[in-house]
Amino acid sequence: MTLPKQKSREIVLQMLFAHQDTGSDTEYLIKAFMHLLKTTKKNIETALLKKEAIIQKLQVIDKAIEQLCNDYAFNRISKIELNVLRLAFYEIYFEKPAPRSVILAEALRLTKKFSSSSSVAFVNALLDAKEAQEFFLV
Repeated sequence: MTLPKQKSREIVLQMLFAHQDTGSDTEYLIKAFMHLLKTTKKNIETALLKKEAIIQKLQVIDKAIEQLCNDYAFNRISKIELNVLRLAFYEIYFEKPAPRSVILAEALRLTKKFSSSSSVAFVNALLDAKEAQEFFLV
């Protein structure tokens, strides 16, 4: 059974967070997420492929985030906010699976769910910045 896109994004976000925090081994991630989320190996592997695709573009995405938050130090961005931004920028500029407005709404939902409502304005400002397009040559 295929996961809803919202749930799939949550899994990718959690995998990005785990990767940043521990650099976890793939087999461990698959087993842990299957157990914790009570889902199939196929769903987890699909999310894992997307996480790996984001990791491949991490240098470009992080550079854009760093330059967009000119009044805020990159290393001070919380891990969850950073990974929400990574996921959203990847989807907007590299994957384009849904309209931009849907991706923005999802990023804000994930921020509220996994971080705090006070973080929403920061995430929204970076994702909505017109300068973002320049970094991704769009």
